[in-house]
Formats: sequence, C-alpha cells, structure tokens
Amino acid sequence: MVRKALLLIAVLPAALLIIAIGSPTAAAHAVLVGSTPLDGSRLDRIPARVTLRFDEPVQIVTGGTTVVSTAGGRVDAGKPSAGDSGRTVIIALDRRPGSHTATYLVSYRIVSADSHVVVGSIRFGVGEDPRSVNQPSQVGAGPPGVIAAIGTGLTYAGVVGAVGCLVAALLAWPSALRSDRLRPMIIGGPLLIMIGTIAELLAATPAAEGTGLAGMLQPQNLPFTLIGDQGRLLAARFTLAAALLPLGAAVRPTRAQPHGDRILQVAWWIASTAVLVTIAASGHGFAGANRWLALPATAVHLAAMAIWIGGVIDLLLVVRPRLGSLPRAAPAIVDAWSRRAFLAVAALVLSGEFLAWRQIQPIEALWQTPYGLTLLIKLGLAAGAVIIGWTGSRIALRRGNVARAGRLVIVEVVIMALVVAAATVLSATPRPRTSTVRRSPCRHGLPPISCR
Repeated sequence: MVRKALLLIAVLPAALLIIAIGSPTAAAHAVLVGSTPLDGSRLDRIPARVTLRFDEPVQIVTGGTTVVSTAGGRVDAGKPSAGDSGRTVIIALDRRPGSHTATYLVSYRIVSADSHVVVGSIRFGVGEDPRSVNQPSQVGAGPPGVIAAIGTGLTYAGVVGAVGCLVAALLAWPSALRSDRLRPMIIGGPLLIMIGTIAELLAATPAAEGTGLAGMLQPQNLPFTLIGDQGRLLAARFTLAAALLPLGAAVRPTRAQPHGDRILQVAWWIASTAVLVTIAASGHGFAGANRWLALPATAVHLAAMAIWIGGVIDLLLVVRPRLGSLPRAAPAIVDAWSRRAFLAVAALVLSGEFLAWRQIQPIEALWQTPYGLTLLIKLGLAAGAVIIGWTGSRIALRRGNVARAGRLVIVEVVIMALVVAAATVLSATPRPRTSTVRRSPCRHGLPPISCR
C-alpha cells in the first residue's frame, strides 16, 4: 500500500512534466500600455528620459533596460528608476551634445507582478522617422522558466498531500488518521512543497536575467532573489513547509492522546493556512485589480482543490480497503465524504468563477486565447472528475458494489492529477486581458501603443 501511495504522489509531477515540456513559454504577464516618447514617434531633439508605462507593477531587472542609438552606442545614463507604485519605468538619457539625428531602440526586460519575465522594445526617431533596427536577441524565461513551472506543480501536489489529505480525513473520517497508509502523504507533501519552492528560488534570477540553465548553477544569484518580495515569499513558504513535517505528525491521534496534541494542531492549522497564502500571493492572485479580494479567493480555491483531491486519495488509500469488511457501514462512510466533497467543489466553483471573471476579459478570450483554452480544459477535467466521483458514490450507496466504485476512484484520482497539471500550465500562461495590445494608426508609419 505504501508503494501505491508513492505512485499517487508521482502521478502529479509526471503529468506536469509532460504538459510543461509540450507547452510554449508564456509571452507576457504585464503589458506596456504607453510610453513617452510614443513608439514610432518623431522628435526634434533627444528627450531627457524615456518613460515606459505598464498595466501593473513591475520589477526592474539589473541590466535589462537599454537605449541604443543608430548613431552609435548606448545613450541610457545610470540605472532606470520606478514610479507610479512600480507601474512606470523611467530611463534617463545622455543628451550630449544636445541633438542626435538617429533612430533609438528602447529594449526592456522586467518581471511582472505575478513573477513572470516580460521582454519588449519601442523605437523613436530624432530628426528623422524611425528606421528598422536590428534588435538584440531577447529571450524569455527559457529553461529556468520551465523549471519554475515544474516547481509550481510540485508545490500544488505537495499541498494536496500535506494539507488536503489531512483536512479531508479530519472532516470525514477522523479514524483514518491513525492509519500508517497516510504517512507517505504527511511526509511526502511538505517535502514536495520544499522541493518545488527550491526549484522556483533557483530559477527566479536566471529566468529574469535570461542567463539560462547556467545561471541556475551560480549560487551567488540566490541572495539577489531573496531580496525581492517574491524571494521572501518563497523563503517563507519553504520555512512553513518544513514546519509542517513535525506538525503533521501531531495532527494524528495516538493511544496516549486519542485526539492529538491540541496546541500543535492549532500550530499546524496556522502553518497550513500560511502556506496557502504564500502560494496565492506568488501568482495571478496578487496581480491586477482587486488583489486584496483575489488573494483570499485564490487561497480558498487552492484549499478547496487540495481537500477535494486529498479526500479522494484518502478514500482510495485508507477507506476503500476497509469497506469490504464493513458492508453495512459502507453507505454511511461514503455518504459522509460525498456531502463534504460537495462543499469543497462548491467552494472551488464559486472562487473559480470570481477568479475567471477577473482574468477573462472580454468573454471572447475564453475560446480565443491560450489562457482561456487552458481554463476550459481544466474545467472539463474537473467536471469529468465530479461526474465519476458522483457515479462511484451512487454505485457504492445503492448497489453496494464497493469493488467497482473503488475502480472509479482510481480513475478519478488520475483525472484529478490532470486537473492539477492544467492548473500549473494556467499559472504560467499570460492572462487574456494582457495578452494583446491594442494599437492605432500613426502618421509616422509605426503604430503607437494605445494608452488604456
């Protein structure tokens, strides 16, 4: 049975790896909505500065922003600065000797509020219409971005084991906590969160700077990662996950303490909630408008997902083997979980509707963008898991066919693994409202960026 539990844990990252390798790198999570000068504009004199305006707060990457003149060399002076609560990037220019007839290429590389790398450029001319310029190669997050996405998937899988399995057992089958068959989840869950967090930490700076896999082998980058908000969140998540290892054992009852250690159980609940909050604050939930409402909604969405999937895993590992010896009690045991699963799915749907409404604008983006299509796939998989779960419970309750219901539980777990995989891809896919930039004609030939 322990080997089955380990196989269940391995299903999630295996599915995530397949999808991550086959998915294209996300294009952008923050969008340039305006600039001064405008993209494609013609000026009489070189400006004192270039201002880039984004639709959400961004983080400036060291060495990621440059201004190059066709007259020769770089003209940006000093380090760029941030303004408007991080929504603007200001680049000072060297104006000596006062006027340069040339085309200027402004290239930027920044990190969006949801920790994803964004690259782009604008052009303007001084004394002439802007000409075509050979732009330097600008790569996205690259392989470190894929590794960070896999780390996110491992974290999701870890939450299912570390939090979902235990909470579901506490709610539906407290006696199941005594079973050693849950031990792989109690230990493996926090370990997966820690491994996933380390992967995200190591990949953060190389993904932002575009240094590739070689950058992940440079430990001197880690202190720079930890300085930022994202780094501090990841460090807090790692520490909390490490605390869940001993605290998870305290949740389980023993002969000496039939109800477990109450104080340590409270500490476990606090640590588990904090882990969910740090994960929610690391992605789309903490970017864009209404973030203070989106953050708890994302945490609830993640918790409901973990409890739903964790309960099904408990059913497969601990409860199902006991049902054969308790045929009369089987309906009540299954019904106890069905009612709680309904509440978890209801919380999942309600929070998911709010988060989808927040991200999917306009509605056509639901079937016209990668984000929308991935969301539809996730919803389809989740609906399939709900239908199979309901069918299995009906079979167990009405027909008493525990063996057939158990086979359906296995199918349900596999589909749930794909749901988590789809959620991981969704976290690395650009939001529809920022996937495209509306442009309008310009008399200088190049379309300026429309300020929204």
